[in-house]
Amino acid sequence: MIIPNIFTPNGDGVNDFFYISSKAISRLDVRIFDRWGNKVFESNSIDFKWDGVNQFTKVPSPNGVFTYAIEYTTFASPAAKLSKGSATLVR
Repeated sequence: MIIPNIFTPNGDGVNDFFYISSKAISRLDVRIFDRWGNKVFESNSIDFKWDGVNQFTKVPSPNGVFTYAIEYTTFASPAAKLSKGSATLVR
C-alpha cells in the first residue's frame, strides 16, 4: 500500500489528488481531518481521490497538514487494519 505524504491539487496533472495505491486492498474506509480535527473528507471507495476540497462545505482547503485514518482489509486477511498518518496539501 502506497500512501502519499504530500499532494498539490493545482491542476497540472502531477500529484493533484490524495489517494491510496494498492492492489491488495479488498475494503477501505478513509477519513481525512484538518488541523482542528474537523472531518473534511470521507469515503469507502477503494478508488477514492481527494482533490483538497472540503467534501461538506465544497470550499477548497488551504495549504497545510491533514491527518487521515484508514481502516482496511486485504484479500490475504479479512482482519481489519488501521493506518493513521498525515499528508501535506500544497496549492
